[in-house]
Amino acid sequence: MKYFISTIALTTSLLSAVLGASVTSTSGSTASVAPYLHQGAVNPLDDGFQGCGRVNSPDAYYVTVAETLYGFVYPNGNSDMCNKCIKLHGPTDTVVVEIIGPCEGCVGDSLEISDKAMDDLQSQPGVDLDRIGWEYVKCPKN
Repeated sequence: MKYFISTIALTTSLLSAVLGASVTSTSGSTASVAPYLHQGAVNPLDDGFQGCGRVNSPDAYYVTVAETLYGFVYPNGNSDMCNKCIKLHGPTDTVVVEIIGPCEGCVGDSLEISDKAMDDLQSQPGVDLDRIGWEYVKCPKN
């Protein structure tokens, strides 16, 4: 019986991970997982950072990702991640930013974001810049 209950708990956790939401069992217990695939700290991106054919400026929505996420770098410094987008999830709103290069100091899922994106996140009450959920998304049309 103990093995059966452990199997049910594991199955519930796996379903939660696949569905990205809480799953409630018939006994009323829940298994929850983070709703986003990535979660990490966000730090300011230096003004004037250049990458992927873009130059960071105070009014831009740009991001750099850890070198492990940026992937293979072509001789021109670009990668297949150039100009793809990330949606940052704050407590009350989201911010979409465009990838413009690798972040040399970032580890895991941490990011560096432009001033405008940082301002938008920091304006949300209860924001924790050490634990921002994020996901890759299709870039909005400009």
